[in-house]
Amino acid sequence: MAPTFNDQSDEREAAVFIRMAGLIAKERLGELTAAEGEELALWLAEREENRSWKEELTNEGYVSQLISEYESGEANVEVSLQAFHRAHMNKAPVVMMKQKAKFNRWWAAAAMIPLLAVGIWMVRNSKHHDVDTSGPSSPVAEIRPAHHAATLTLSNGSQILLDSASSVMAIKSAGVRIDYKAGRVDYDEEKRAGAEVVYNTLTTAKGGLYQVVLSDGTKVWLNAESSVRYPTTFTGKERRVELKGEGYFDVADRKEQPFSVSVDGMIIHVLGTEFDVMAYAEEGRKKTTLVRGAVKVENGKEARQLRAGEQATATNEGTLSVTSQVDVESVIAWKFGFFQFSHMNIKTLMREIARWYDVEVVYQREDLSGEYGGRISRKLNLSELISLLEGNGVGHFKIEGHRLIVLP
Repeated sequence: MAPTFNDQSDEREAAVFIRMAGLIAKERLGELTAAEGEELALWLAEREENRSWKEELTNEGYVSQLISEYESGEANVEVSLQAFHRAHMNKAPVVMMKQKAKFNRWWAAAAMIPLLAVGIWMVRNSKHHDVDTSGPSSPVAEIRPAHHAATLTLSNGSQILLDSASSVMAIKSAGVRIDYKAGRVDYDEEKRAGAEVVYNTLTTAKGGLYQVVLSDGTKVWLNAESSVRYPTTFTGKERRVELKGEGYFDVADRKEQPFSVSVDGMIIHVLGTEFDVMAYAEEGRKKTTLVRGAVKVENGKEARQLRAGEQATATNEGTLSVTSQVDVESVIAWKFGFFQFSHMNIKTLMREIARWYDVEVVYQREDLSGEYGGRISRKLNLSELISLLEGNGVGHFKIEGHRLIVLP
């Protein structure tokens, strides 16, 4: 029998299981990316309940049905999930997203499938609202979401645009490999052994994201409008890199060679761990969120040790505070392709949207109070995103060229 879930975790749990259903189907199709494979593996390793659910989903034919719909000509797994839901609508009870009673996890997920591509839940002023996926349908210019694009700056100052049209023949001999499909730069430490230590910088603009695998195996995911500066090989007693913007780090474990990240006066000391650093200048503060392992954060004269699930907030004035039991899932959702936010004001939300879609936000609205929460796919075009926001009472918007106008 499928497990159940209830209370305030309903929406988040159902959202996670819907995503996992899609990843399981992609796994069967052989279309799972390396990052998605890691995400699925981590979820399965969390608890026996997750592994049992995957087995039930597969044994009872749900995944086969998804694949059948996919192979019949559907564009992608998300569309296939929607088709699967339509085919089984007569079996699935309607599930209200603010419902508190216990219910079967699979049918909760099935009832929510149409929301997968456009959003999971939206709340305003901390109150839950059901998602209306119809929304306004007025025609607007299409602005696509961020994609794999970055600029690699070499030690000699030359720059390489990382897109499908670039050529990397000139740097292959330096132990650098670029995988355009995965949006990744790899450094081979063996090929760099004995070479002069030089620094490269990987930079994403607004509307871009990229990954770099450093010579020690450390993986760094860059969010939009961010950069990381690093040596092409690590020598000496420590490994140090510099970050601007936002990055997610999965640090290779080398106890004899500690790893640190320098972020505008703040230093994060680690051994082997995963954490997110958000340090956009316009946000006014730097946040380090620990996913696993342990890190020490220094800001000015203050230093604090973090445990998994904690977040350190540093200010330009040198203060440092730690929040326990932070919503880590919301912090790192960008890495897995989602906007996920809780108790967020509209200006903070608009700044995140501006970086992702490379747009300028213009405010014609004076009342900017209210807090919002939700989970929305980052794969949407901007017009689809604002349609969803409007349909859930966040506000009224208009797109003019590359300007997003927040209307009264």
